[in-house]
Amino acid sequence: RNGGGRGDFEGGMIPNNKDNMDDTDKAPLNLEEIDQIARMETASGVTLSGTYDTPQDYIDALNADRECISYDADTNTAVITSLADFAEMVKPASKGLGAFDELDAGQGENTLFGYNDGEGAHFDAVLSDILSDIGSTYAADYTEDLQKTDGEENIVSTRLAMYSPLYYLLHSDEDTGEAESTAAKYWRIRTGAWQSDTSITTEINLALALKTSDTVESVDFETVWGMKHTEAERTGNHVENFIAWVNACVSI
Repeated sequence: RNGGGRGDFEGGMIPNNKDNMDDTDKAPLNLEEIDQIARMETASGVTLSGTYDTPQDYIDALNADRECISYDADTNTAVITSLADFAEMVKPASKGLGAFDELDAGQGENTLFGYNDGEGAHFDAVLSDILSDIGSTYAADYTEDLQKTDGEENIVSTRLAMYSPLYYLLHSDEDTGEAESTAAKYWRIRTGAWQSDTSITTEINLALALKTSDTVESVDFETVWGMKHTEAERTGNHVENFIAWVNACVSI
């Protein structure tokens, strides 16, 4: 149940996620139409269907191709025994080199870092260096975009820092926004443990960074087993759960 380590099973019947969705989950929003960010989910290396009679049956299905999860019936807990095999099983990389900064600047992230002209712009300095080193014809486009400034005279590296919460949460000897920021007191983070668009460390790094902040009082973090790149919740509806969390925070 818990993608990062230990997790409790709540009973003898282990349902497939698809069998445990409410009406809202059955008809999700088309996120790609909203944010223009392509989801490139690959099929996981495990096939699950129906409802399993016992926790051990469910674990056996997960371990069908490679054994990376062990189950202790006495304590009713499961443990990820190999992160490498777990990643290969449910989190194979689904995007190639340059997936966020497309060569044609056509990805949603390119539009995000555009310059108010409706067109996408390149922002990945590391990829720019690689293209230059191999003599790619795309290198000049990257070099040109990385030298542009926006209406506030910010170069793209500044805009990238402004977009990254870690820039404002972690101290860096070279550059930091930590001194000029005050993190919110309460945070709620939900992700799908099986989403393969980014590494699971993306959200874990954010949660850990928040816990180092002196102004953060609570980090409600879960990566939800069996869910991919979506509004991941263990139970219920993500909107109702978020509202309930907000109400709980303001009543403290």
